[in-house]
Amino acid sequence: MAFTSGLAASLSIDAITISGLHAWFANRTVIHPTDLVLPAGKFISVLGVNGVGKTTMLRTLVGNNPFGKARVCLRNGIDLLALGGAERAKACAWIPAPSPLAFPYSVFEVVLMGRYPHHHGLPSDKDRRLTAATLKDLDLVDLQHRNVNTLSSGERQLVLLARGINCRSALLLIDEPTASLDAGRELQVLRYLRMLTTKHGRTIIAAIHNLQGAQQFSDVVLTIEQGQVQVFDPAAKAFVPEVVGRMFGL
Repeated sequence: MAFTSGLAASLSIDAITISGLHAWFANRTVIHPTDLVLPAGKFISVLGVNGVGKTTMLRTLVGNNPFGKARVCLRNGIDLLALGGAERAKACAWIPAPSPLAFPYSVFEVVLMGRYPHHHGLPSDKDRRLTAATLKDLDLVDLQHRNVNTLSSGERQLVLLARGINCRSALLLIDEPTASLDAGRELQVLRYLRMLTTKHGRTIIAAIHNLQGAQQFSDVVLTIEQGQVQVFDPAAKAFVPEVVGRMFGL
């Protein structure tokens, strides 16, 4: 991938202070109340077995979970979830697992949608230029005129990832960024996300299943076990037999 210009976040943050994070479903507690302070400008992986609450936690942090609550402060006491829609999107992009879109948009149109908080439906030349740069970075130029619903699941995953990245948000919350990707593409994407943190100061919190990828690219690891969230900083502290064995029941 050739990394182009214009990747810096539209808002800088110093740290992420999370208080009162908890989530539930029916009568079951998914995440017990917890407070966290996470460093900005880092690659933060969320690890745990299937169904433990990784996606639930990310959705709660972005305010997209009716069965969860949290206060997320990015800087100077600004509460992310108290911001209006456009301002929140500029600060934090939520990139969910891929799903079919209702309309036959082209790849370029979908990625351009990531600029909506900036152009509000009237994209400028700058928005189109940044979209073209994002497509180039993720090797999607050859697909830009394709109907996104005709793509493979892996290609669609890349398109939705590109849409989220294209907003230039300071914080990216990503649910399984390498789902459905082949080994080569998976490595490319993880390297690219890592570059966004090291060279452009963006903060990434991503639910990841690939332990090897998480170990290679993470600065910090969050684990979820039986509703308890634990922070490992540096990430290397998480990749020891005791922690991995307990986390995955090995």
